[in-house]
Amino acid sequence: MDCSRAVSVLIVAAGRGRRLGAQVPKQFISVGGWSLLERCLAVFESVTSVDDIWLVLPRAQQQRWKRLGRRFRKLRGAVAGGRERCDSVARGLDRVDHDGVVLVHDAARPFVSREIICCVIEATRRYGAAVPAMPVGDTLKREGRAGRVGGTVPRDRLWAAQTPQGFRVPLLRRAYSGRKPARVPDDSALVERLGVRIKLVRGSPLNFKVTWKEDLRLARALAVSIVT
Repeated sequence: MDCSRAVSVLIVAAGRGRRLGAQVPKQFISVGGWSLLERCLAVFESVTSVDDIWLVLPRAQQQRWKRLGRRFRKLRGAVAGGRERCDSVARGLDRVDHDGVVLVHDAARPFVSREIICCVIEATRRYGAAVPAMPVGDTLKREGRAGRVGGTVPRDRLWAAQTPQGFRVPLLRRAYSGRKPARVPDDSALVERLGVRIKLVRGSPLNFKVTWKEDLRLARALAVSIVT
């Protein structure tokens, strides 16, 4: 394998999903007969240019990957998540053993498409880093005091970031080697701190993140019309 052309995927599934109010971590919730995590695995497994997949799971769920590995041949293993998301990604990045491309994806986005994945890989190889995103369509309001509107934010040139976010492996390693802020919005924010201009790739409204109960209802309705 040409290590410069290799592509690894880190699926971050270490969260607890407290905002969803479920009895189990949301990545293991069934949507149309498949868990959110399984849906992500199935899509990345189907992309020819993806060489291997690594999971970042809660410490108590480490054995799940072995059962999943019998179904998904590109799945190589799992690591325990850290206290913050950036800690989890850093642990997963340690398993990547080449200098090609790494994609970091949230398990809570179960409807990512092969098209988006391939576009991110292509753009990452060309530009060094790429992020799928959608132009913001809603009017944005800044909260003021006592729950009042504190102002309107112009939405021109504003994009809502999605995953998978793609990076050349040495670049993401360099971003994670420096001092990180207490809370990191996403991996691209760390790379931006290096002065890197990240390529925007058109995402999809279907590539939404399951965060609230309403999102889960939407995901279940959508799963009925999508063949995995």
